[in-house]
Amino acid sequence: MTPAVTTETKVTYIFSQKPDTETVKSIYRLIKLVNKFLDVQAIYIIGQRVFLSQSNQPDIIVNVPFDEGQVSEAIKSFAYLAAIKKDAKVIDLRFKNPIIR
Repeated sequence: MTPAVTTETKVTYIFSQKPDTETVKSIYRLIKLVNKFLDVQAIYIIGQRVFLSQSNQPDIIVNVPFDEGQVSEAIKSFAYLAAIKKDAKVIDLRFKNPIIR
């Protein structure tokens, strides 16, 4: 057998039980949205949480399923959110308002 892909994937999915169809669809929509606006180095999915890692930028945490409108607006204004707090490590989008730590 020969590998079909020569590069490593950005997505790592860890789960303890098989995810339902709605969760998988939500993860797919989130990854598609994120790749449209950000240059992520790695995506880690652990259960219902998605961790987006970028080089020299704060990490982003999102729950799935997610509010597409809210997360879309936050990702579009990522540069602003990252500039609010100097040396921010994490931008948490799991809540109604982003939490910057």
